[in-house]
Amino acid sequence: MVSRPLVPSKKATMPTIKARKQANGSTRYTAVVRLRRGTTVLHQVSRTFTHRTAALSWAKHREVALEDPAELTRKQLSTPTLAELIRWYIETFETISRWQRSKQTHLKFLERHSLGKTVTNSSSLFHEIKGTAVTAARLYMRAFGAYRAAARLAVSGQLYETAVLRRGLVEHAVYAWACGHSQTHRDAWIARANGEP
Repeated sequence: MVSRPLVPSKKATMPTIKARKQANGSTRYTAVVRLRRGTTVLHQVSRTFTHRTAALSWAKHREVALEDPAELTRKQLSTPTLAELIRWYIETFETISRWQRSKQTHLKFLERHSLGKTVTNSSSLFHEIKGTAVTAARLYMRAFGAYRAAARLAVSGQLYETAVLRRGLVEHAVYAWACGHSQTHRDAWIARANGEP
């Protein structure tokens, strides 16, 4: 890794560009902007680019933005969005776990998706969905998970084994639809663990 400070160290913000060689031979550039007061880091943000000029440009823009005290206060007090958490996860664990291209693609898709703008100040990602739709949303997520698992098995040639997953997919989708359209079905689904009819 090569680090190149862009500004003298006496300034409060210090952008740095780190170059990393990838397994395929390409180079990725991570721009890191730190706002310091003395030896204490008040705020740090980073982003990875394929071109050094893009990383340099982004670092300079972030440096200028962080010079505004209101921006710094907003960054320190606000909770991260899902996209920011996904970016942190990618930058932290990508080199450690060495996952495959499909996981990388899905993470980047979620980071760019409108769901990435969701603020993660709750233990659940469903906190912004209206209360009557939470059960249906969770069931749709289960149906989607069953669909993905069945697709993976089918692609690998295990068609017979997908039967259970396909059944789960249909059941969860039907339950989700029913819970989304009927309070009676929603209450029955929630009470099922208590053995109530």
